Amino acid sequence: MSAGVILGLAVGATGVATYLRSRMRKRGTYARATTVPREILDEALAGLLEACLEKEAPRDVAIVVADCIGTTLDLPDAAVLAPGTDGGWEMTARSREGWHAADAPPGGVPAWLGRNNHPIFASELGDRRFGALRVPLGELMQRFGATLLVPVASPSSELLAIALLPISGRLGADERRFVDDVHLEASAAASNARLAKDAAHKIGLSREVDLARAVERELLPAQPVLSSGPLKIAGARLAASPSSGDFWSCHELGQGRLLLWSGTVAARGVSAAMVGAVAKGASEAALLADRAGSAVAVAAAVHESLRRRAGMPLLLQGTIALIDAPRRELRVVGAGGPFPLRLSRVADAAVLSAVISRGVALGDRVDHTFREVTAPLQPGDVLVLYTPGLVGAQNARGEPFGDRRFLRALRKIVSPERVDAATLRDALLAEVAAHIGTAAPREDRVLVVVRA
Repeated sequence: MSAGVILGLAVGATGVATYLRSRMRKRGTYARATTVPREILDEALAGLLEACLEKEAPRDVAIVVADCIGTTLDLPDAAVLAPGTDGGWEMTARSREGWHAADAPPGGVPAWLGRNNHPIFASELGDRRFGALRVPLGELMQRFGATLLVPVASPSSELLAIALLPISGRLGADERRFVDDVHLEASAAASNARLAKDAAHKIGLSREVDLARAVERELLPAQPVLSSGPLKIAGARLAASPSSGDFWSCHELGQGRLLLWSGTVAARGVSAAMVGAVAKGASEAALLADRAGSAVAVAAAVHESLRRRAGMPLLLQGTIALIDAPRRELRVVGAGGPFPLRLSRVADAAVLSAVISRGVALGDRVDHTFREVTAPLQPGDVLVLYTPGLVGAQNARGEPFGDRRFLRALRKIVSPERVDAATLRDALLAEVAAHIGTAAPREDRVLVVVRA
């Protein structure tokens, strides 16, 4: 696997901790460190980010985490637990002499740690949130002389690895925050490492362009038609070239809540895949940090991750929409993409409106603050997200499909009867295809339709 591709996959998390720390400092939540100076903690975290770029397996990321925390806080011993090749779990332990193999502890906690992915201190095991798991968790930590357990999980609640370390005495506020930052970075980096490994394993690619295409497929939702509570989602990505710069993604937040992406990158091949991986990794890390979900937090995390890659033109135009069906609410953050369209029915008429959400491309301006626009979304309403290539599709005479044709097609298809998300998506794409005719497509196109 080339260094460029590994960089694209692993870098998705590199801006998240910086973003989180800057946000915390602005809020004044940092307290004075009691043991290790903040400068040393920040330097150690920066070293962690660089080290994670070289790792292609969650176990290796967890070892980097154990080394980072252990070295910074002067802890001589550590252990890392990760899934083995035979379906079991393998333990690697570290002492002053280096890393060596050790027996795996008994199971019983992986599923719980995947769902409750936060650092755990032995002194906190009496808390009610641990329930019946306090005993096996305590036994696991006691067996390896650990008082700190750092789980590394994917956003899908799959436990990827566990780092176990001994902590003597109480940690200062900065040190506790340092452990939390390391944990967030590790979870995102391990998830991206897993993505790279799975893509390479499934497809068996040897050339960069093929690997980029495989990564793109991993970044897109597994199914083009999805359901989340009362919400029905139908999306499509039509590539004009073997490797597309357009993508869409969907994050289910539970209880009828959904975070939806549509975006376009001014690049192809490995570069496009790298930007897509950054967006996916950083957005998942932000959602991991805030289970409630925030379109602004996701936009800020992705923006910071892209911006920090000095010398690389990593810019992404797109739209992020948080749909909250129970509250009948739509929250949109614009990042230079087309405004989402909302169709509502009033009596027998279809009312079409745009959700005006302005913002710069992600990764562009340093001083930009993303803002959220709120709009109602009633049961039966339709939300449409798309990329510029859809309305820019040209026929043989060079005439673009255009916004007016697109809006007319929406009104015609929605009225007079209700249609489901997949039918509406297919009908809109058919209108675009009829306009293009026999002309070869010049731009990638993404269309996502949501029926509330």
